[in-house]
Amino acid sequence: MRTSPKLSVCIPTFSNPAGVTNILRTIGEQATRAGIINMIQICISDNSEDNLTTNIVRRAKTNTNVLIKYSQNVHNVGYDKNVARVLEMSDGDFCWLLSDNEQLRPQGLQNIYNSTIVAKEAGHIVICPDDMHLEVPYLHNSLSLAITASNYWIPGGLISRNIFSRDLIPDDLKKYFGNDWIHLSLAIEIGKDKPVYFIDEQFINKQDEICTWAKDGKTFQTYTNLVKIIQDLPKEYGTEAKQIITSKMQSGLPREILSAKLYGLKVNTSAIKRIREVLKGRPILLSFSFLAIIIPTQLLCYGKKIKNSFSN
Repeated sequence: MRTSPKLSVCIPTFSNPAGVTNILRTIGEQATRAGIINMIQICISDNSEDNLTTNIVRRAKTNTNVLIKYSQNVHNVGYDKNVARVLEMSDGDFCWLLSDNEQLRPQGLQNIYNSTIVAKEAGHIVICPDDMHLEVPYLHNSLSLAITASNYWIPGGLISRNIFSRDLIPDDLKKYFGNDWIHLSLAIEIGKDKPVYFIDEQFINKQDEICTWAKDGKTFQTYTNLVKIIQDLPKEYGTEAKQIITSKMQSGLPREILSAKLYGLKVNTSAIKRIREVLKGRPILLSFSFLAIIIPTQLLCYGKKIKNSFSN
């Protein structure tokens, strides 16, 4: 008899049937090998407008003992709403948000499952990247303390590094729709007064290399949204944590503008307004940002070609 799942693997997907195939196979194999097949649930919310992922899930349900819940949206509802919908589907004590293009280490699922048992009092579990050099798992009493201690790091900035206690996920997530960072908004809300548990790297791939979802000029929008989220941190975070992250994020804006222009950013009145809002009180950075705006895109492309030729 199947028991209630302890961990829901929540996958918001869009037009990546190959990635979903790989994840379903990996989760099934690792759950079986670890003897936790009845403790795991996979939830998939699909933004695709074709049946490729639907057919893959249908076949997977007949070939694995892992409990799979699948829902296809009538149309593409966007990233934030898709994340909210997959979380609503979950039944586990903890919900692990997993991108549809990840590659887990051989013991990844078991290690993540074990962390939900060891840190059952945590509101948020974070999978740390290798460059954090985490030697042993540790518990912070709140996310604000973790931010201050790291002197900038934003735990859980990438979606797949986030595991949330389902009981602490707000019923109404509409206030986060449109900011493109619903997972980080959740981390901030839950972590302001709940313990946060940190575990070491569980992915094979370098996540920064596969985060191509914003490489169409939208990088600028998502980056400025992130700065706004940090500037609006709840009072529980205190001024130190807010100042640390805001300053670092503001300093990186000119570089993000250049990068976004390479990928199609159209500079208009709305973009200029965003820059002014994000860099209020930082006149030097504001000047550098406007300089980045007026540099011709053709010149940036030429500079990128030169850089690539030297690196090769």
